[in-house]
Amino acid sequence: MRASHILWVATANDESTIPEPILNRMNVYAIERPDADGARTIALAVYREILDAHRWPFPHEPSESVLERLSALPPRDMRKLLLDAFGTARLANRDHLVPEDIDAKKLCGRKARVGF
Repeated sequence: MRASHILWVATANDESTIPEPILNRMNVYAIERPDADGARTIALAVYREILDAHRWPFPHEPSESVLERLSALPPRDMRKLLLDAFGTARLANRDHLVPEDIDAKKLCGRKARVGF
């Protein structure tokens, strides 16, 4: 089998654990955690993406206090906690989210990471 055209993609939270012979054959791109504006943009995009996929009676944009709470989370956790928050709001007979709906304790005690 000729494998010269295979493209490999790998991700890691810590490149120091990758053996040097493998690492020197890769192009390494360090992606920093988003700044406050970037995190807000990501949170709003995730919120809208979820709403676009469903017919839920929530506003097109969350309140600033909800966005602020979401922006403090790693992007990878935003979707999980937002989906849970929408359910929490509906169970409370609300058609909007409140900051308390975004409950990071529901991440089962694992430490939040920087990753996407």
